[in-house]
Amino acid sequence: MTNHYRSIIFAFGLVLACADHAYAKSDPKQANPQHSIAESHGNIATTYDQDAVREQGPDKQAEPCKRGDDRRYSDLCAQWKAADAASESAWWAWAGSFIGLASLVGVLAAIRLTYQANQIASNTAQQQLRAYLSVQSAKIILAPNHDNFWVAQMVLKNSGATPAHDVQFIVVVERGLAEEVDTLKPQPDWQKASKAAVGPNNEICCSVDIQGIQPAEVKGIKDGSYSIMIFGEARYVDAFGRCWETATRHEVYIRGERNSVELVACIEGNRMIESERLRQSQPNTSVVSSFL
Repeated sequence: MTNHYRSIIFAFGLVLACADHAYAKSDPKQANPQHSIAESHGNIATTYDQDAVREQGPDKQAEPCKRGDDRRYSDLCAQWKAADAASESAWWAWAGSFIGLASLVGVLAAIRLTYQANQIASNTAQQQLRAYLSVQSAKIILAPNHDNFWVAQMVLKNSGATPAHDVQFIVVVERGLAEEVDTLKPQPDWQKASKAAVGPNNEICCSVDIQGIQPAEVKGIKDGSYSIMIFGEARYVDAFGRCWETATRHEVYIRGERNSVELVACIEGNRMIESERLRQSQPNTSVVSSFL
């Protein structure tokens, strides 16, 4: 009997064991939630441990950040890094604007210098090539067998490299007391003067008659109390369209016992200037010249 009960108990235990094993194998999902719950409890414990560590020590993310510090885990360093980058961008933008402005000023200065150089070169070329009219000779011609009849003659020469156009040349005579004649400024009548062209190295001649010379005038010229002035003025246009005026003044001198008459250039009253004026006034003179 005893052996028979033992066999029954052993068989019953074996049946229970197989049932437990089959239950565990057939429903594994019931074991997973228990494992998840255990892991959650472990994470919560870890978080509490980390909080405890933070409370015990300083937070690295809140650490102060000095200039040049490159700690990437620090929030302050990241903020300073962004601020420095913005500041550098603004500085480079300002520097770029300044460089652009300086470049613009340099370009404008270069353009101005180029323009001035071209102007200087053009003016130099014009000065070298333009026409130059100047008095080549001035003299008094005595009429044969007429002591009281003289002819004042002036010759202009173009010493430039280009022709002179629309040349007008007038010779005016003024007679009177020395102190009066010396202050006169004749105004030639340009409307009565004909125009001509004078090429390079060519000459143009103009003369005027001096009639009715009296012995008292000859005596006054010799002692300096009386004076006869010869004024020569020319106006012309050069090859570059610029208008020029040439003026000269000569005085009659009588020398020696034979009363040799000659013209002497005065120190004052000579000029060669550029002018755009058109003189239309009538002369207040005794004699007006003509072209030969």
